[in-house]
Amino acid sequence: MKKAEIISSILAVLASVGNLYLVPGSEAVLVTSLSTLGILYIFGGMSGFQVNLKAEASFENQMTQFIYKIGGYSMAVFAIGVLFYQLFWPGHKAMIIAGFSSCILSLGFLLFKKKEVKSEDVRKLFPRLFAWVFLGGLFVFLPQQKWVAIKYKNHPSVVESFERMQKAPKNDSLKDLFQKSKKEIE
Repeated sequence: MKKAEIISSILAVLASVGNLYLVPGSEAVLVTSLSTLGILYIFGGMSGFQVNLKAEASFENQMTQFIYKIGGYSMAVFAIGVLFYQLFWPGHKAMIIAGFSSCILSLGFLLFKKKEVKSEDVRKLFPRLFAWVFLGGLFVFLPQQKWVAIKYKNHPSVVESFERMQKAPKNDSLKDLFQKSKKEIE
């Protein structure tokens, strides 16, 4: 799982940069890589990322399994939220906020309950959660208008149509106008 996670993460970063520079095919790679990360984290959360947790019913194992499950699920939700954010799909705010806040809670729980959680397990989950919380700060506090302004800096008509769409989110004709202006330049 570690190799697949590393490859998907690298592809997601490259596809995000390619998406910002309007590189053809970057959206397909972005969908594939972030969806793969989401799936890996869902299954990683189910298994708890642990390789050798004994089937003991001890408090330490239950605490570790709980932290890993919440961490895995929150990273999965956050990865899909980032995908929706970058592709301007609806629902990204709820996923990003839910994933970010639960990643922070998992990270805080992991840091403050170190004694109950084995240090080997902390080394597995801490870097993942820390990276997603760092990334989460970017996507939670960076308004989508800024992302559009950066991505389409050479195409003011797209930025203008996006701003109009944001002012009246229930107006489907403005959504269609934004999609049409995006397709004209791609």
